[in-house]
Amino acid sequence: MSAAGLMRALRRVWRLPLLILLLGLGCAIAACLPGGAGRVPSPAPMVWWSRRLCRLLGVRIVCHGTPLAGRALFVANHVSWLDIMVLAAVCPTHFLAKSEVAGWPLFGWLCRRVGTAFIRRGAGDGAQAAAAELVWRLQRHDGRVLVFPEGTSTDGRGVRRFHARLLQAA
Repeated sequence: MSAAGLMRALRRVWRLPLLILLLGLGCAIAACLPGGAGRVPSPAPMVWWSRRLCRLLGVRIVCHGTPLAGRALFVANHVSWLDIMVLAAVCPTHFLAKSEVAGWPLFGWLCRRVGTAFIRRGAGDGAQAAAAELVWRLQRHDGRVLVFPEGTSTDGRGVRRFHARLLQAA
């Protein structure tokens, strides 16, 4: 094995305990966030944590333009779980996710603690309830929400049909 190959292997091995430590720190931070009905925590801890996670994973983020201030409804395509970390690292916002995510072990708890809004897909009033939740969040002082209007992750080669009700909040 070459010296460069050995260094790459050592970096990978070293990242695992750091990743576990960062995940533990994220859980500790999430446990301290205010929660409960009608309370949505600041996205600042998620921004801080996501930036460190991206850095640890070797994800280089390049942003162009100036950050948008104030209330906003962000719309993005969803290709992988990494989209959420990258977007959270550069954009102080809350996310909208399918309700099944809330029940996922650990990850669902983290999502609930950081203020993710959930939508019941397939329910007749699910999109309407999600739109009402988005309007409520956008009307808050720092109301900023990011949605993936295709409703799922894709391979990124094309754009699927948007769920228009999610955009009604705008």
